[in-house]
Parts: sequence; structure tokens; C-alpha cells
Amino acid sequence: MADDQKNPIEGLGDIAHNVFLAGVGAAAIVGEKAGQVVDDLVKKGELTVQQGKVVNEELSQKAAGVVNETTENLIKTHLKNMTPEQRAEFVANVRSMADDIEAKADEASDEAAADADDAAEAVEADAIEVDED
Repeated sequence: MADDQKNPIEGLGDIAHNVFLAGVGAAAIVGEKAGQVVDDLVKKGELTVQQGKVVNEELSQKAAGVVNETTENLIKTHLKNMTPEQRAEFVANVRSMADDIEAKADEASDEAAADADDAAEAVEADAIEVDED
């Protein structure tokens, strides 16, 4: 490969970062606008606060769908510019990232369960002390 050509795999970090920023930006903009519309309608009395919460939730879900669609389109475009070997390497890298995230989530879940057990034991010990007094 010539020095002036960039390996698409090397740019994975930049692309992932840009996709993340694009998604956050899109979600922030849609969320702000949706919140403003709902607030305006509530102020005008056209919506109750409860209805506003429902509308806001629906708009947030739609915004999340737009962000997901945009992310998917960016990744598809990136994949189209890769060779089959580069796509396989890209998939392997993404799988590795997903595995790392899953392992950290499992670890956090285990820690939370251990903390909950410790708290339950402490409450039980305090209850026994109160009973003894």
C-alpha cells in the first residue's frame, strides 16, 4: 500500500469518535427543540404536564432512532470503502470492543450485587443490635 493512502482500519478511532460526536450533537439538538416545543405547549395550556411528558418521551425516542440511523449509515459508508479483509479486521475490532464493554458491565453488575449484599448484611446487623438493646 502506498504511503499516501491511509489504511481504513487505522482511522477506526477517528471514525468512531466522529460518529459518537455526530450522534451526541443530533440528540442534543433534537432534545432541546423537543423540550422547547413541549414547554411552549404546556405554557399555552394546550398540553397538560403529563401529556407533555408523554410527548417529550416520544420525541426522545424518535431522536434516538435518527441518531441510530445516522450512525448506521456512516458505518455502512465506511465499510463500502474497505476491502473484504479490512472489513473482517474492522468487525473483529468492533467485536473486541463489544466484548470489553460487556466484561466491564458484568464486573460492574457483580460489584453492585456485592455492595447490595454488604448493605443488607449491615442493615441486618443493625437490626440485631437494636433488638438486643
